[in-house]
Amino acid sequence: MLRVADLLGEVRVVRPERAPAHPRVSVVVDAGGGPVEELEKTLGDLLGQTFTDLEIVVVDDGPSEELSRSLESLQVRDDRLVRIQHDRSLGLPAVRFNEGIEAARGRWIAFLSPGARWEPTALDSLLAAGERAGGPCLVVARTRGGEGEPGPSGSPPLPVSALTLTFRNTVGRTGALVERSLLERHGVFDGHISLARLFDWDLWLRLAQRAPLAVLEECVGREPQGAGARSDPARWTPAARFGFRVVAAIPRDHELTLQRWRDRRPLATEFDGYPLPAGYRRELEGTIDGWLRQHGHADPRPELRTPRDGENGTEQRRTTTLLLAGDSYHPALDLCFPPHPSTSPESPALLPCYEPVVQATGESVRWSDGVVLVRTVTEPGFRLLESAQAEGRPVAYYLDDDLLNLHLLGPPWDGMGPGTDRDQEIRRQIAAADAVWSTSPRITEVVAALNPRVVPHGGAIDESYLPAALRPRARRGVLRIGAFGSGYQNLEFSMIWPALQELAGRFGRTFELELWGIDVAALPPLGIPVKTRPYRFGYRGFLEDLAAAEFDVLLCPLLDEPAPRRAKAPSKYFHAAVAGALGIFSDVAPFEELPGGRTCLKAANSPDAWLAAMAEARSMPDERFDGMRTAMLADVKLNYTVSARADLHLAAWLATEFHARSRPRRGVDGRPSIVYFGCGSSEGDEELLDAATVAEGYGIRPLLVGDERRGLPSRAARFGYPRWLRDGEGMQALEALLASEPVSLVHTTRSIAELESVCRRFAVPLVAGVGAEARLSLPAHGARELFRRYVGALAATAETKRGDGDVAGRGSAEQPGPAADRLVAPATAPEGGAAGTLRDRVSHELHRAGLLKPLVKARWALRRKRVLVLFDTDVVSIDLYFRSVRGPLERATGREWILRNAAEVGPYDLHTACAVFFPRALSRRCVDLMAAARRAGCLTIYDTDDNLLLIDQPIATPATPGGGCSARPGPRSRRSSGGPTSSRSTRRPPYRSSSG
Repeated sequence: MLRVADLLGEVRVVRPERAPAHPRVSVVVDAGGGPVEELEKTLGDLLGQTFTDLEIVVVDDGPSEELSRSLESLQVRDDRLVRIQHDRSLGLPAVRFNEGIEAARGRWIAFLSPGARWEPTALDSLLAAGERAGGPCLVVARTRGGEGEPGPSGSPPLPVSALTLTFRNTVGRTGALVERSLLERHGVFDGHISLARLFDWDLWLRLAQRAPLAVLEECVGREPQGAGARSDPARWTPAARFGFRVVAAIPRDHELTLQRWRDRRPLATEFDGYPLPAGYRRELEGTIDGWLRQHGHADPRPELRTPRDGENGTEQRRTTTLLLAGDSYHPALDLCFPPHPSTSPESPALLPCYEPVVQATGESVRWSDGVVLVRTVTEPGFRLLESAQAEGRPVAYYLDDDLLNLHLLGPPWDGMGPGTDRDQEIRRQIAAADAVWSTSPRITEVVAALNPRVVPHGGAIDESYLPAALRPRARRGVLRIGAFGSGYQNLEFSMIWPALQELAGRFGRTFELELWGIDVAALPPLGIPVKTRPYRFGYRGFLEDLAAAEFDVLLCPLLDEPAPRRAKAPSKYFHAAVAGALGIFSDVAPFEELPGGRTCLKAANSPDAWLAAMAEARSMPDERFDGMRTAMLADVKLNYTVSARADLHLAAWLATEFHARSRPRRGVDGRPSIVYFGCGSSEGDEELLDAATVAEGYGIRPLLVGDERRGLPSRAARFGYPRWLRDGEGMQALEALLASEPVSLVHTTRSIAELESVCRRFAVPLVAGVGAEARLSLPAHGARELFRRYVGALAATAETKRGDGDVAGRGSAEQPGPAADRLVAPATAPEGGAAGTLRDRVSHELHRAGLLKPLVKARWALRRKRVLVLFDTDVVSIDLYFRSVRGPLERATGREWILRNAAEVGPYDLHTACAVFFPRALSRRCVDLMAAARRAGCLTIYDTDDNLLLIDQPIATPATPGGGCSARPGPRSRRSSGGPTSSRSTRRPPYRSSSG
């Protein structure tokens, strides 16, 4: 495959003998793509700078006699000019700039193109700003003619910051100065063809995530003509806009170092395990072929680029591309959405790429596999949600904070209170999303009323940021204690401040405190050095700073009031691992899962408890201190790294895809239903029950169908309304269920021919077989595998429905894999065969005509053979009036009488009943079942053996005649005779009883 080194061909570097050996600044000038006159003006500005300790590296792109003569003439007059000449044109400016960086000798590097102009003092100003920063940084200054130019009305330009850089390119190349050490560490320009015009923006974004920006408000020059179009997203083609966002999301620093950038494949459609999305790849391949023809490769050999799918017998790997749309960039994106590379053709890469919600277009949606709205609170988020769902894309709403109650924290979040426009917008988007990704149980609890399709998610740390070895504590004999957070955590430090004062009084200057982003100016002095610094915006740079801070102890206090604090995720736990420090955490719900006493310390939210924890950390023997830190590091590697969380993140996406595909079949409560057929006490059925438990945790409503004689597993009661069968009733009950409930899928332990026939008739996908991956000991892995199979079954069903009659065999054919673990998709037409062919064909035609379910319901209405007695609590009167006379009742009525707790019954049970009794019913569940029974044509009877309306009245005593009731008078209490009180439904059942 074609590498950058293959593109360069023959390169000649001409450096004068008296060229500066160690200049302070190197200015790289790309001489390609502009008139010679414009280049001469740019070089004239450079040679006339007031700062003179510099070298000028000019990269001559291809043979041009006029340009060569001009550069030779300038080089004769000034030894600071270094010339790099190619024998052919490259067409990729990023590659030319990288050549200049490679040849440069200066500590600071600037970049110019033909037509760029500098003020005489530009370098002096840029360099002074860089030196004031006190460390490696990216210096950015105002320029004219590009993004930095003021508007026509004199309005100020968009401010330059790491945040605004995520929205558009606010850094003109003419106004940038970079310290060389940053380029050596984090990589140079990316020469990939998809970034041909946006390569500089890509580098600024990568550097801003890792190093501070030194912003110079002074205007230092003017951009070349047309530079503003490169920074305006509205002027890009859809392919350029989407391609930039996708490539920017792929980790590439390791491929762009000065040692490896020449091995970069500029025409590749796969990046180190991240294949580009299929739709965008087709667009890009046309650009690649055009570039090859333009630059001397009219008949490109296949090895010049990444082979297309199927070429040379290759199989293209896949990427699941998630469009992360937000109102503005949030640093938590890097924490919560790390990319996961593809490890094999069977395992797709997971690539979340960020784009501001107002910039997302139809192409972004169509070329992505799904959309994740990240904390969006504005109307464009809902418009994007609607357009994505109209395109058939799954949409998730991501919450790592309790946005619905965030107003309780006060300013600046008080504008999101109940009834405000933002609150209503948040609720609308949460309710309309296919799924909500939640990072804490508190968030799940809050949003479940708006959207019950909540799936678990959580942040992860890149393994490369974890220390390879732990350093000894208390270097120089001083214990370094650190803490970080945003402004709202000032309350936490007000709470523990008395403990720090006491600690300072006890141990004096044997420890020091460093705070990032926390304002303690209003708190009393501690009497020890306290260092403060602002919180770093770039997440990757924050992690690097944290690893270099050499903290021994990291303080992580968290109050549990107001409510939004209880929704925090335990991300500071693995940040403590990055720092190699011993973490002290508040003993509150968000940190409940942390193994306190083994990997960290926990303290109640009181000054005394925090004083005891900090004193323990200081006086702890080295062996225990290092042992806890080592255990913490091992725990983070095992549970919180990107590789450890891969199953959790992929399961969240697959569950969202399942919810989107089952959108037409959601129940009244908003959840899709899955029937688990065969749940009992055998080993295979226990694994099926595990699968139901896992699915329930991802917003699925499990409907359990099993054999009553084999026993009711105690943990099955948590599902609400399991259906337990007797001999020979399994398929009949399943037919009744499918006829009355919107069911998305049926999952069973083994292949059953009759079950497959029933599912085909009702066009419901069937998954047969349960593997060990569904065990509860591996919930995330089990969820990933389960939803992979569920989505495959739904996709096969949809494909079958889209096809014509001859695809029936494909839809129901066995999928590759073990015979006991396969997907059975329903066919739109029955397979050929002997037994059951006519029935299947008739059922298929009835289903196509929309008559199958009504006829099945009518069939069951004519075969009602049961009387249900549904109760909230099994009291003595139920045994007296029903259970003790059950035999005579069945003989007298000719029907089966079934006594069940209402929590074990679902609406589908009612279609097999002729009458339903509700003795002493008080719950909302019984009210709902009574309404459902009336709709199903059942006789409904409310049975009371007491005056329940007045049962709360006090008993009369001599001191309180008449019961002592001070409330308004009610009807006189009268003891019931105990017989059932009937309330006949206005809708007569569709049968006539022959025996009473």
